[in-house]
Amino acid sequence: ILRARAYRRRTTHSWCVLILFAAIAMALCIIHAPTTPAGIIVAGLPPVTVLLCFHQLIRQLDLTPGPTPP
Repeated sequence: ILRARAYRRRTTHSWCVLILFAAIAMALCIIHAPTTPAGIIVAGLPPVTVLLCFHQLIRQLDLTPGPTPP
């Protein structure tokens, strides 16, 4: 995703794969969490947070001009 965005290419497929694996990670974390509402929320939060932080990083990189494609 980072390289594709640097060259202003489409990243739809890569984002779909990333979201899928974040959802799997969230489900696996929730399965092993205590069955209280707070336990489920706390267990599911890290994968979502990583996904949102990565999205913000990509948005920051989009603001700077990248190299021109050959």
